[in-house]
Amino acid sequence: MTVGEATARWLADMESRAAPRADGTPAEVKRTTVTWCRSVLVPKLRCCEDPAGSIADLPIEQLNPKTELAWYAHLSEHRGAKVAYAALTQLRSVCAFARRLGLPVETVPTVARPDGETPPQPQAPRPGAQPRPRKPKNPRALAPLTIASPLRLAAAHWVDSLERRAQRKDASEKTAESYGYLETKLDVPVGDPEGRLFGDIPLGELNDENVEAWFHYLSPKRNTLEAEKAHELSKGTAYLLLHRLRTLLAFVATKKRIKLGFDPTENVEARNVRERPKPVDETDMAPLRDAINFLLIQRIREGVQRKRTGPSLAYYVAPAVVARLLLFSGARIGETSRTEVADLRPEGRVHLPETKTHVARIIYLDEEAREVAAFQGRLVGEGPLFDGRTLEALETAVNRFLERACALAGIERRTAHDMRHTFTHRALACNVDLMGIMMALGHTNPRTTLRVYGEGAESEGARRAAEQVAALGMRKRGAS
Repeated sequence: MTVGEATARWLADMESRAAPRADGTPAEVKRTTVTWCRSVLVPKLRCCEDPAGSIADLPIEQLNPKTELAWYAHLSEHRGAKVAYAALTQLRSVCAFARRLGLPVETVPTVARPDGETPPQPQAPRPGAQPRPRKPKNPRALAPLTIASPLRLAAAHWVDSLERRAQRKDASEKTAESYGYLETKLDVPVGDPEGRLFGDIPLGELNDENVEAWFHYLSPKRNTLEAEKAHELSKGTAYLLLHRLRTLLAFVATKKRIKLGFDPTENVEARNVRERPKPVDETDMAPLRDAINFLLIQRIREGVQRKRTGPSLAYYVAPAVVARLLLFSGARIGETSRTEVADLRPEGRVHLPETKTHVARIIYLDEEAREVAAFQGRLVGEGPLFDGRTLEALETAVNRFLERACALAGIERRTAHDMRHTFTHRALACNVDLMGIMMALGHTNPRTTLRVYGEGAESEGARRAAEQVAALGMRKRGAS
């Protein structure tokens, strides 16, 4: 394994750890950290053609302090001391990751920090922020909940109730832990005239403007500085917290019998309606497949005309290839983007070692998709099938390609994630075994497969059952 391949594996591992969890627990790594590490280290592994400034193609087992210090000195001369120090720090993390994989890699030498660069200082507390009180060990020590109680105390009562239910096996421990994550996101300024944080506002004074300001603070926004994105969550996580807030307020109103008189989350949710998935109908599948294949061939020809070959051509056609692999496989785009050439198996099988649920699985490609994946593998040679783009950039490119394909097929616009819902609907319509669908999708809960991905799907088995029951009723009526 070369240094470049080890770096790609390390970044892919961080991408999987930065993805939002289904149970709502915070991700292990911030997505901005992954983007920063990718921009800092990847371009510096091949600074120039000088052997001292290029270590991307060097086997990672052959890395030694002499080579690393020569690379560091070359970067310091051509890119600056601060950039070189940041790249060397990231290389140390890559080597540690390689050692966890069982490779005999030496430790990267430690160098002095560049002159003028001071260690990061701890952030000062926000103006008006108060230290969060620790939850008492004795649950009975919680203060009584009234209309004048702050939202933070209501969250503590709700988490305590969940913990009691978990002990009685009426609720899972993960549910209580996930609502504990909501408690950590209440220290948010919402523009209150008195300077109070969101969790310090009494229940009787809480309104939809406070909730909207809280939701907007946590949601991702465009055209913001990197420093301002530190507190932002993913779109799905922000919506999940909004629904948990609604559940918390329902608990206050029903169990604690505190009359709120309104639903503070109603207007916020109405203004931020999530786009529902749009699976492709059975009659539109053939036109969409033909459109994707046509645009894929057209893109390959354009790349050849531009004299692209090998990895350069693979980078150019990657969005079209990913769209074709997603059409009938049921895989997530994040899982597909991390596929390597070695993961392509005979008979159209693809091994996905890094999935959202951290459990490896096998997906199957149709005959046309096998040829497309094999073509992409021949262009790349070895290593990742789709390299050079971040997951966000690749997903944007794939969605643009699918928009062109849908326009050519004469159907409504679809996204990459709609292909996953399409797979579920078509499988349920063909009366495929539910366990088989779950294994293909990587689900561990049948509720997710049926309610989230299979909502509105028509089952051939249900239609046949209804016809048989109707025919039985008609025969009985005729016999009588």
